[in-house]
Amino acid sequence: MMRRALKFLYSKTPIWFRLKYSKQWRQRSAVMRRMLDEQDVDACLRDTTVFFLIGSGRCGTQLISSMLNKSSDSLVLHEPCRFPDVGSRHEARKDPAFAREYVETFRKYEIYKKIRDSQCRYFGEVSSPLRCLGQALKNAMPHGHYFILVRDGRDGVPSALNRQTPRRGKEHHTPIYPLPGDPYHDSWNDMSPFEQACWWWMDAYRMMLDHLSGCPVVHFEWVLKDYDYLKRVVLDPVGLDLTREQWKASVTRKSDNAARQYVVKKWQDLEPGERDTFDRICGDVRRQLGYTEDDMPLQWGTDAFDNSARPAPVTS
Repeated sequence: MMRRALKFLYSKTPIWFRLKYSKQWRQRSAVMRRMLDEQDVDACLRDTTVFFLIGSGRCGTQLISSMLNKSSDSLVLHEPCRFPDVGSRHEARKDPAFAREYVETFRKYEIYKKIRDSQCRYFGEVSSPLRCLGQALKNAMPHGHYFILVRDGRDGVPSALNRQTPRRGKEHHTPIYPLPGDPYHDSWNDMSPFEQACWWWMDAYRMMLDHLSGCPVVHFEWVLKDYDYLKRVVLDPVGLDLTREQWKASVTRKSDNAARQYVVKKWQDLEPGERDTFDRICGDVRRQLGYTEDDMPLQWGTDAFDNSARPAPVTS
């Protein structure tokens, strides 16, 4: 009861307070490590099936986590440490040693507590803030299952731009922008919002393809279309028992996090020059992720149950 009350009070706290609290992760880590035995933590993580679907923002993470959480003996969470993960993201991009410290002294213990409290056999996170921590997570939990969750950039970029996701970081958390050595570093401040959104999508998956090399790529569009695809690529490798009926109930209901309306142009409405800009910035990464020029953004609900043949899963 007390835990629920604290969670409720935290949910009502203003963003600025959550951000300030999230920056205290080292202090929180020190307390947890005094209270918890690291050998017990590592043993629990080895004995539990742990998995991560990591993507960019606006790639369906909330819907996928809610869907997979219907599996028995499982706890699948959507961005459970959002503010600490987001607040540490920029430093993790620059410094692999920082990423290792954050995961091994803080995130690993947070995961252990959730497994301990829920007594689950399968623990998963579906998250976009983890995209800078993929390699550190693999090093800390090498027995885990790791997936790159992607939504076609032709759909993801307009969705992010519609939510002003790339620019909201300036107000809500540490922003993401090109580091020195990135081809777009010097021109960043002169780039249009559309160009910055394209870079934001490209950079997220460029990093994941590097940090999660060899891990399966899970296409959000095909998770919505084809239960057999989801079963082959995610459910069977992890061991989850999500049924076809549970999957169908999830994909026939529009996600609570889906955009209510679009105030920017969708892909089909973009000018030829804008499409050229997208391909210049995102094209190579998009093709590495398994998309072709013929793939078009999914129109929600129009073809969710088209079980057309799908090629073998892409690996990064």
